[in-house]
This record gives sequence, structure tokens and C-alpha cells, in this order.
Amino acid sequence: FSPDGGRILFDRQNADGFFDLYVAGLHDATPHGLSEGRSELAARNNGNGAFHPSGRYIVFLSEEPRHFQDNMVWLGNPGIGMYCNLWATDSRGGRFWKLTADPPKMKLIDGIQVMGVVNPHFSHDGSRLIWTERYARGGHHNWGKWRVMTAAFEESDGTPRLVDPQVLIRAEDYSPHCNY
Repeated sequence: FSPDGGRILFDRQNADGFFDLYVAGLHDATPHGLSEGRSELAARNNGNGAFHPSGRYIVFLSEEPRHFQDNMVWLGNPGIGMYCNLWATDSRGGRFWKLTADPPKMKLIDGIQVMGVVNPHFSHDGSRLIWTERYARGGHHNWGKWRVMTAAFEESDGTPRLVDPQVLIRAEDYSPHCNY
């Protein structure tokens, strides 16, 4: 829900097999596409969005345009988030800003980890963003090692950005028996 409770934000899978981000009024049956057909974004998976408490911004994940395993469309699904970075848009999808810039793995043996992000959420006052990030291979069924990240969400001259990203939680730091 938007902070004023009048709109909902959702992603849906389109005919091309990729997800896009939409916003709709609670009393308007016509969703407005925020990411579909936008040249600023890859024509791949976009979704898993969250409204900023001010209602001015929406943070979401967007799959990189090219990466290793890019024929496996489901990996960038907004609920999985592999090969995705965080982006922000204004509440109408008029402007876009890339917030994280994890490089995508391009080849099997290129030394780059498969990255991923999911679940961005704002603090109540909007000053911080929290999200989950894949940072290494391994983990349960080789889905990777994931950690909870946070950063200050700041705006300067109408441009949002993340400042001072920090790791909040890694499962292996809290359980000696955890292989995640």
C-alpha cells in the first residue's frame, strides 16, 4: 500500500515471461505500468517494490540486462532476485535511479559471485532502507549465502541514493551449526 492507503504496488508476469512493476488505485481497475517498456531498465524482471513513507519514491529490484545463465528467466523473478540490483523511481515511473551496482557474473569462471537482492523495505521515517542480499555461493541446496543489509536513504537535488551500506545480519554469525 502507498503511505496514504490509496494505491497498491505489485508485480505481475507478462506475456513475454518477465515480471514488471505496476501501481493501481484502490478504486481504479486500470494498473499503471512503472517498469514495462522503460529504456532506462532492462527488458527483463522488475518488481518486489516498496513505497517510501513520503510516497515520493518506490524502490524495487531490476534484473541486469545481460548475465551468466540469462536464458534461465526464472532466476530474476522478483521473489528470487538473482542477478538483480536495487533501483528507485518516482511514484509515477517518470525517472529512474540505480541504487546498487553489484556487477553481474558473465561467465562460469570469471571470479564474480552470483549476486542478488530481494525484499527492500523502508524504516518508518524513510531514512533507512533494509534488504536481503546474496553475497556468496554455497548455502542450503546451493542457493547461496544471504545477508540482511541496511543503508541510509538520502536525497540530494531530487536524486535518491543509498549511503553507507552495512551488513546487519548473516546467519552464520549467529549459529555455529548453520550452513546458510
